[in-house]
Amino acid sequence: MIGLKYDEINGLDDFDKLIYEPLKNMASKNCRNKIIGNKIGSILNKWAAKASPLIPIVNDLSNLEVFQNFLNDKLFNKASLNQLTESARIIINATDLNHGVRFRFDKSDYGGYKTGYCSDTNSVLLSEAVASSAAFPGLFYPNIISTENKEFRLRDWEKNDLGVNLEIPEEMYIADGGIYDNLGIKGIQNELDKAGSDLLVIMCDASRPFITEVDKKSLLAQVRRSNDIISEQNAKDQRNFFMSRVVDKDRKDHIDGVYVGLRNSCNYIKNYTPNPNDDVELLNVNYGLSNAAHKLISQVRTDLNSFTKIEQKALIYHGETTIDLTLRKWRPELYRKLNSVKIEPIGILNDEILEGLKKSHKNMKI
Repeated sequence: MIGLKYDEINGLDDFDKLIYEPLKNMASKNCRNKIIGNKIGSILNKWAAKASPLIPIVNDLSNLEVFQNFLNDKLFNKASLNQLTESARIIINATDLNHGVRFRFDKSDYGGYKTGYCSDTNSVLLSEAVASSAAFPGLFYPNIISTENKEFRLRDWEKNDLGVNLEIPEEMYIADGGIYDNLGIKGIQNELDKAGSDLLVIMCDASRPFITEVDKKSLLAQVRRSNDIISEQNAKDQRNFFMSRVVDKDRKDHIDGVYVGLRNSCNYIKNYTPNPNDDVELLNVNYGLSNAAHKLISQVRTDLNSFTKIEQKALIYHGETTIDLTLRKWRPELYRKLNSVKIEPIGILNDEILEGLKKSHKNMKI
């Protein structure tokens, strides 16, 4: 949404109207029912077609196609990649399952270094790119991109054109970007290398804390556990790589950045090992979810059902307070330069938050 509305945002009121409210409205809708309804309708149609030759068989949509239509209806209104802003570079990460590498979409083209890049972004809907980026295996079938009548051009590491890829597969299977690049750090690698310390990077890590409980009875749970370990290790390596470039200012590839871990509570951030730059005045704030509420909110993951009001308020409040306090803690000189906005109280008692989150069907343990 920011990529579509970027040039129309001149203040917080515009941001709330153009970004916050549409996303909040979408979060209150139930996409899962649409997916289930699509499957049930398809089954009934096939039964009816078998019973009567007069009834045509209607091809059912995949889960991913239903999700894509949902995104179009609630957010993107059939906008294409080509309609993204030119004022900022918006990168949508995905994974090329054919080659096991990163695949990305942006305004100018889409593709990867193994397949090459296609510049026909007017024919690719933004909803398709976003749905591809969120196509988590098991929940969604990968997005299948046909390469027929499309020109994908290869490049070298310096982005010099190497000509058309004549060995590209007829179909490319594109799935969740987190499979290959869980934190999206590779998506801005070139920009980091080129700009170095002249570029301020704020990395927001929304991955949940690693669960230590193991289900020894369920085979499926054990398979999921293996995937969780692989994903956690991948994210950990990326976090370490990023932080090593931030902390060590003597490195040639040093970058000016800050890491925001949404898995951390405000109490954790505030009381983290004191550093010489701690601004006592800035850290003298009393906000954030309680430790008990944070433990629950950090486990919330969407199951494509609607978010309750308590889930929405707790998630938004946690994001606002965590980012605000991280900047206060680690970048006080930058924080004082910003025209920061006072964070309003969440407006819900802690007991209500705890009760609402305990009942959350999104509080997944595996």
